[in-house]
Amino acid sequence: MGAYTESTSDTKTCEVYTSAPYYAVGCYVCNNPYVYYAIEKGNPYSTKFEQGDWFKLVAHGIDEQGTETGTVEYYLADYRSENADDWKLNDTWEWVDLSELGQIASIYFTMESSDTGDYGINTPTYFCLDKLTVSTEPSSVEESVVAQAKVYYDRSNGTVRVESAQLVEAAVYNMSGTLVMKQLVEGSGAIDMSAYPAGVYVVRCGGYSTKIVK
Repeated sequence: MGAYTESTSDTKTCEVYTSAPYYAVGCYVCNNPYVYYAIEKGNPYSTKFEQGDWFKLVAHGIDEQGTETGTVEYYLADYRSENADDWKLNDTWEWVDLSELGQIASIYFTMESSDTGDYGINTPTYFCLDKLTVSTEPSSVEESVVAQAKVYYDRSNGTVRVESAQLVEAAVYNMSGTLVMKQLVEGSGAIDMSAYPAGVYVVRCGGYSTKIVK
């Protein structure tokens, strides 16, 4: 996508097509580092966010006939509260439930920001996307597993954060397949990785697994 457009209307940031109509389940999203620091500190093209500012990602579902099935919004930055303690600037992977989009043939994403000018959005329109999940049924086993187990690495304190709707065993393996540690988690829990060397690890939680980079 170019740096500028001749309109302030929404422009597709990316679009994903499915091989056949499927039911949308969800995906993980995170701020791009360039965007994160543009919001936190500002740059020559965009302003530092202050109270009242916001930056959001909008997912659009499209069916076989090319008709929009709905939208789902997620705020990558939300400074609208008058209380600064409530401000949010996304810095880690977060699960976004896309089931409201229903049966889709494609999903495309647009981005909106409070910081706009004559040429559209000043905030850089980039984001990170992972594990976009669809299903053959509106409520499937795959959807249940993904929704009930959420894993991400919190670099600020060197822990793997695990959130699960059910009691699960979370296990961490190094890239050689050696078990590093494991623990039971129900609700939310933290696995302390601060004593382990930097590298790539695999976290397995119930039927879900993901890689983290320490």
